Amino acid sequence: MDDADQIRGAAARVAGVARDLRSYARRTSSAQGVDWRGDAAAQYRKRLSDNGSRLYALARDTDSLAAALRAYARTVERRQRAAGSAAGGIADAVVGAAGSIGRTVINAAEELR
Repeated sequence: MDDADQIRGAAARVAGVARDLRSYARRTSSAQGVDWRGDAAAQYRKRLSDNGSRLYALARDTDSLAAALRAYARTVERRQRAAGSAAGGIADAVVGAAGSIGRTVINAAEELR
């Protein structure tokens, strides 16, 4: 597994956390449908609403993190391909130069005979 794949794996795990957060937010919000009465019930509903909103906001932020990780994985992949191409080009240049030097040495040796 290369670096980009590991980053994509982390992005998938983070996306799973975001799904879990949305699930918790839905469950928290659904508890508001219970028939409670009194001042304490109103305060508790407010707290549930606030917590549900916070969980949804956290899920959105977590989704953004997963998207950023996926984008980073694509960047790493592009950079690794570019580095591989550059390394291949350098290797070709070195082999070419070695061949030229070898031919030059052979030609010089033949002239000395």
